[in-house]
Amino acid sequence: MPSTPFGNDELVPYQPFKTMLKEVGEEVVMENVLGDIVNGTRPDQIAKALKIPFYEFMKWLHEDQKRLNAYYRAQELWAEKLHSEVIEIADNATEEDVQVAKLRIKTRQEVASNYNRKRFGTVSVPESAKFSGGITINITGVDKPQFVEVTQNGDDRTQNGNLTGTSREPITIDQKEDK
Repeated sequence: MPSTPFGNDELVPYQPFKTMLKEVGEEVVMENVLGDIVNGTRPDQIAKALKIPFYEFMKWLHEDQKRLNAYYRAQELWAEKLHSEVIEIADNATEEDVQVAKLRIKTRQEVASNYNRKRFGTVSVPESAKFSGGITINITGVDKPQFVEVTQNGDDRTQNGNLTGTSREPITIDQKEDK
């Protein structure tokens, strides 16, 4: 259950909430809200615990950019928490509940990618950023000689982006040893 700095169970109008913020301290309320978000409490549950309608709670968050940024940061930290649960879920899965475990993992990964795109999101290249033509070079191998694969888009030796002719030429890489 969300933590709140007060205990009245009835919803109160927004103005008394503002008065309460002044009495209890907005920092105290915000600290509790952020802690609840990081621990996975939904915003509607927090609003209920604060005894205000959900809309009023979200309005209060959006009134101040610093407060809103802190809320978004708390959501990112919650995404970290969700992502950290994935390994435990996988490790504890049994043959009987493997499908449930897959669903739990997939859900956590998807939610984490939505709330913390920098760390867990996928990057897609928009069509407008793609170009036709150019050369793709893939270097493979660890030991000498290494191989280079060169693909020239639009070349008559390519078919659906794959070379149909000779694509691997051995090259040597001079490596100077430091003495």
